[in-house]
Amino acid sequence: MHESAEWKAELKKRGWTDAFVTGDEFGTFLTEQDKAVADVLKQLGLA
Repeated sequence: MHESAEWKAELKKRGWTDAFVTGDEFGTFLTEQDKAVADVLKQLGLA
């Protein structure tokens, strides 16, 4: 799907940036996102 013309058209249509990652890079991304969400929840007093 990632390389399909339909996906590329959808990226353009919605003004999205393609940030496809896999493996260790994806694991790092998820870890960073978990921390960012936890920080926001703490700031809001929800965690």
